[in-house]
Amino acid sequence: MIRAIIVDDELDSISSTRLILEEFFKDKIKITGSFLDPKKALEEIKLNPPDLLLLDIDMPGMSGFELLKALPVCNFEVIFITAYNQFAIEAFNVHAADYILKPVFPERLIDTINKILNRIPQPKSKNEKYDQILCFLEGQFMRRISISSTEGVEYIPASDILYVEADEGYSYIFLKDRKITTTKKLNLLLEELGEACFYRCHRSFLVNIQHITKYSAKEGGYIQMTNNALIPLARRNKDEFLERMVKFSV
Repeated sequence: MIRAIIVDDELDSISSTRLILEEFFKDKIKITGSFLDPKKALEEIKLNPPDLLLLDIDMPGMSGFELLKALPVCNFEVIFITAYNQFAIEAFNVHAADYILKPVFPERLIDTINKILNRIPQPKSKNEKYDQILCFLEGQFMRRISISSTEGVEYIPASDILYVEADEGYSYIFLKDRKITTTKKLNLLLEELGEACFYRCHRSFLVNIQHITKYSAKEGGYIQMTNNALIPLARRNKDEFLERMVKFSV
């Protein structure tokens, strides 16, 4: 029997999730705690880590992201149960943990838990798994950069950026449908975008790992992006880049 903890700031959501677990997994899952307050949940998880955490994201005082990041070790499975939009759910399916929209359909949660039960004996470590999860979620919904112009300031989601190229004092930010010019240096842009999702593959380029489609060893080594752009990969960065991509693709 595995141990589960539910964290959600809505009592109705906790009750419905608990009902599904008790009805369909009473011989396989023991609910060791349910919390409306994520800070109290954090204290319990540190003392008594579960095998499965059912976690909301948008909660007062501490988000689900912040809760995970505050844990020194995350050797357990996570199911996000949240009110985020459909795009997030479809995209998040490429990762190991699930991402379920409220109100929860029992069939979806049951199917997810059955899959998780099969892999819980060999959970992934935080570095292999939750860095990917936090990278994706923060890249998609949390991180933005500001670009100033004579017309004002534009705020650009990190997830919209494919890559950045530096040339003679300027940086060119390539989005899916346009290019933006800024005087910000690559080092500053990498700091703002975050090294979890962006990689400096060359002294003149940053690439968004989410938008990489291919690596080729031809012509000295290059990376192909989702818009088919070919970005050079410095030879000294090859091993580090390939290691990053292996971990990110697990």
